[in-house]
Amino acid sequence: MNPIEPFHHVAADQSIWPFGSMIYCEEMDGRKTLEGTVHDGYFWVADVGSLIKGRNRFDVFVGHEKIYLDVLHKWADPDNHPREKFTIYKLPAPPSPDLDPLNGIKPVVAILKESGYALTGEETKDEEVAAELTKWQKRQKKVREAEFGNRRGATTVWFLMKAAHEVAEKRKALAAR
Repeated sequence: MNPIEPFHHVAADQSIWPFGSMIYCEEMDGRKTLEGTVHDGYFWVADVGSLIKGRNRFDVFVGHEKIYLDVLHKWADPDNHPREKFTIYKLPAPPSPDLDPLNGIKPVVAILKESGYALTGEETKDEEVAAELTKWQKRQKKVREAEFGNRRGATTVWFLMKAAHEVAEKRKALAAR
């Protein structure tokens, strides 16, 4: 249900950093990835590791055991202390229950519909929403292709929450008129 991508998603202590929280690692910004692209330094909390406890403890998903062992050998700190500078952004609280993308499909439909996507508001299944959601996701440059059509991806949740706040502000402005 939740797609994760190597070097873009991490496990974290979700009692501190809930699913969808965003992490910026200055050290990774500009580093070449294994795919040959340049990393932008952003990661999203997409998993929980049973041994990941504490405020500044993360487990980066690397995707393959050989890569893990290589990374461990090159970058690991034997004392397991973080070396990089991190800026962590906790997933914002939803503006209202009807705009909480973690509250099911109806809030996602409302967010997309009020953001100008071709939905009626009556859609109740992911398959019905996937095409418009994919169009929306493609406009969010940080959403990875593995998440396209899936409303539950960590990066998608972050940007849906941001869009939910924009929709709430539009509603407030309309009500004030």
